[in-house]
Amino acid sequence: MKALFNLTIMAVAGYFGYLVEPNLRHVLTGVEPSAAEKAVNTRVMLQLEGGVQLDLLSLTADQLPSQVTVNIGLDVVNVGARQMMRIEAGSKLKLLRIEGGNAVVSPAELDFVGRIPVDQTDLLAQITAAHSAQVAPSESVPAPESQAPIVEEKAEPEQPVAPVVEPSNRPADEPVPAAAADGGNSDVVQVMKDCVTAGQIKEFTPQQVLDWKSEGDELVDGEKFQIGVVSYKAETIFGIKTLQAKALVRGGKVQRWVRPKSGVEIK
Repeated sequence: MKALFNLTIMAVAGYFGYLVEPNLRHVLTGVEPSAAEKAVNTRVMLQLEGGVQLDLLSLTADQLPSQVTVNIGLDVVNVGARQMMRIEAGSKLKLLRIEGGNAVVSPAELDFVGRIPVDQTDLLAQITAAHSAQVAPSESVPAPESQAPIVEEKAEPEQPVAPVVEPSNRPADEPVPAAAADGGNSDVVQVMKDCVTAGQIKEFTPQQVLDWKSEGDELVDGEKFQIGVVSYKAETIFGIKTLQAKALVRGGKVQRWVRPKSGVEIK
């Protein structure tokens, strides 16, 4: 009876080891783990031009290219439909995210997902090329030869003509409505402006902002907030891009800033 119990414990431990740890699976079955399995717990650091060291996992979705080309074939899986599709080498796939040393990819407009080591795609080459384009010295453009300005002589009017000033229908001391200037809820917009101007967020400055919007109320983690969205220009390794930040406003203050799609907090 004791021997049977020991065998059962060993079998259960071996089964979970097979599922959880690829290296242990190799010990138990002799089957080598796949390249994607080996890359799960790795961290990719890029040494870029100018001595810049970049952790691939530090890049947000907005800073990554939308597509990558795979150098080897791989299988992608539709878990819901229990289907598998073979992707051939040289195919362009949508880049969903980075997990460890793997790129999570998908064919366009399909619910199939696969994982492939980043060094088996052109992702690293794209990032390196984008960074090199940023640090490359700009070509000097020769200044045009100076030319004497052409001055046209205008005949002087015989008599000065007094300007016609039309009376304004708005009293001089009547302010322009804030809602009309900001295109929405002036309170939320003003709260966001005050927050950014005060330097309470380091991600961007008022000079980078393209527009401010109020988008009503929203429940976030069971709490009700007024929502504002800011679009701003920012320098990324892929050049200048338009990014967005969502403000969660309550009690007349911005409680926190997050990415609109991922919900990741912005400091």
